[in-house]
Amino acid sequence: MLKGLLNLSTLTSIIIGMMGISLMIIVHEIGHFIMAKIFKVEVETFSCGFGPPIFKRQTRSGTNFQISAWIFGGYCKMKGQDDIKRAIKEKLHYIRDVEEGSLYSIQPLKRLLIYFFGPVMNLLFAFFCLLILFLIHTTILTNPPKIILAEDYPDLFSQTTSQKANKLESGMVIESIDGIEVTTFQEVKKLLSERSNTKSQIITTSSDKVYTAIPENGLYGITSFVEPLVNSVVPFSPEKKAGLRKDDLITEINGYKVTNMFDILSISHKNPSFISLKLINKDGIKKNINYYPETINNKIKMNFNLQSNETSISGYPFKEAISSSIKETYRIFIKTMEALLNLVNRHSQVTETISGSFSASQTIGELTTKGFAENFNMGFRTVLYLLAGISISLAFVNLLPIPALDGGYIIMGIIETFLGRTFHPKAYIFVQIFGFFLIGLTILILQLG
Repeated sequence: MLKGLLNLSTLTSIIIGMMGISLMIIVHEIGHFIMAKIFKVEVETFSCGFGPPIFKRQTRSGTNFQISAWIFGGYCKMKGQDDIKRAIKEKLHYIRDVEEGSLYSIQPLKRLLIYFFGPVMNLLFAFFCLLILFLIHTTILTNPPKIILAEDYPDLFSQTTSQKANKLESGMVIESIDGIEVTTFQEVKKLLSERSNTKSQIITTSSDKVYTAIPENGLYGITSFVEPLVNSVVPFSPEKKAGLRKDDLITEINGYKVTNMFDILSISHKNPSFISLKLINKDGIKKNINYYPETINNKIKMNFNLQSNETSISGYPFKEAISSSIKETYRIFIKTMEALLNLVNRHSQVTETISGSFSASQTIGELTTKGFAENFNMGFRTVLYLLAGISISLAFVNLLPIPALDGGYIIMGIIETFLGRTFHPKAYIFVQIFGFFLIGLTILILQLG
């Protein structure tokens, strides 16, 4: 862990990821803030981060806006704690004689809406991120219709196929499928996905023979042949320090010949502790580089991308973009819910799915860095999609009926609405303490499980 922290590329990824998560937490707290102001509840402090403030400014309304030392997340502190303390001191069974502007001076239904609007704000933010994503033009990566058979790399692909029997081979270039000419692998993929339950007639440029491709479990077992030509290298990474550069052609890795991307992945899949590469640079000069690779969860991290062609596609019309954004927001929300259910139903996968905010932020940062390494458009789109995903996940988690989370307070608000009064003042203190204890215990169990 310490070694990873000392690596600048890893540290950069962690910082970028934590900034993304923090931004979504601030968006969440802004939702609480807006609704509190609408219902005239006094917000005592709105803080970006936790700990002692390093910058503070008080508005005319009395709210202290501050930036705290530990800039991760934030909080929106509303007036009402003194009402709870007074009620406990006077041994009251419910909160009464509240101060003006207190959270407990408004109706339970309004209090419920204040808590509810935090997750709503996250969903709205995600919607607008996705809307921008669908509206802007897209730069997609394309490759020639040169193929790799999945069965040639059984350590990377679990699905077995019968392509060998059809005489197709890795390295062949496809010319047409069922009489339809193709010029990119993306066209190959699209045509085959449309024929996932039927035989397809494939012609390659290597001969006039017709190959019959038979899908197995809806898959043809064909993937793209990507030349091992380096496009970009992550700054400060071991590869960069060792001398790997843009336009380097990788010809050998740890003594094994390299012809395509999957040769590289196959060797790295074996998790060697030392990497030796033979290269030919853009000037045709051969060179060797050696380095100790980074690892994440005992798997090698490749800090470079290979080259592909770029094709620009226009964004969606506005109405279609709105519709697609709503559908995608809903889809991600449902996927988040399914992921949580999978954790509950299959505890053995918990450690593979949840690795804490530290490694989560690292992963987010890496995806963002690699996206911008390809091109600005891809980096910007990656940021938008990741922020939308984080925001939706944060909304979902906070809606869970767990003490100390918004969902728990929403349930309390519903009950208070029917009771016509607040709970016993000690109940709010208990909910906060028990909720944080429960969350901490859950995280600990998941990490150890």
